[in-house]
Amino acid sequence: MLKHVKISLFLYPMLLLSCCAMVLRLSQGVAEKTFMVNNTDDRVDAVTGNGVSRTATKICLLRAVIEEAALA
Repeated sequence: MLKHVKISLFLYPMLLLSCCAMVLRLSQGVAEKTFMVNNTDDRVDAVTGNGVSRTATKICLLRAVIEEAALA
């Protein structure tokens, strides 16, 4: 019984630290980016995946923002 208690006292904090480390590692890849939508027309992004939401006419449209956010 005493052996079981010693293992538990060591195992639970290690499990908690491991979970915290995993959460921190997963959250590091998340970046917040804000886009200002100028118009809600349905036109595609000029260069998808470059982090800039602009159509060929240099306007930031809702569809272009959605395309950029999906690839971020």
